[in-house]
Amino acid sequence: MITRLEGGFSGATCDPYCVVGEDIEPGTYEATIFGEGLFTDAYWEVTDSGGGIIANDFVTSAQKVTVTILAHAGQFTETMFGRGF
Repeated sequence: MITRLEGGFSGATCDPYCVVGEDIEPGTYEATIFGEGLFTDAYWEVTDSGGGIIANDFVTSAQKVTVTILAHAGQFTETMFGRGF
């Protein structure tokens, strides 16, 4: 499940990227897996409008992942999270 911590389910599916302010709003998001299971070999990044990396992480194994997308970000990219952010 993908939740915007300030406002509930995000509704965004980034496959594999979203434009900030169009496809996904700035904010803090958390991805969790229902029941047993883990995110494995996943990756996310937040970039500026020119593609420069603001923040990123390779997730080898996790039960939940939290990402903050700042208002000045240009894009958000994710892979292997199943439902997107």
